[in-house]
Amino acid sequence: MSNDRNAWMKLFSFIALMLAALLLLVDGILPQIGITVEGTFFSVLRLIKDLALLFGVAIGAYSFVAGLTKHKKGWMITYWIAIFVYIAGAVLNLF
Repeated sequence: MSNDRNAWMKLFSFIALMLAALLLLVDGILPQIGITVEGTFFSVLRLIKDLALLFGVAIGAYSFVAGLTKHKKGWMITYWIAIFVYIAGAVLNLF
């Protein structure tokens, strides 16, 4: 089970890295030549990047929180609140 979790974490981390690098280049270069980078296509790419980053980080963070022995319930609640805030921000494009 742990190997499956690590494989998913690696996949989502890789996807997030590739999309982040692509979007940094696109956001920096295309406006310089007069091409706008707004619209549905780029919004969807940014959302996929944000969610892939979330899954890549959230899997490792969950393993860390689940392993805590002191104040475990409080940290678990904090973890889920942070996940909810991140998803809401990514989907609603708040940040």
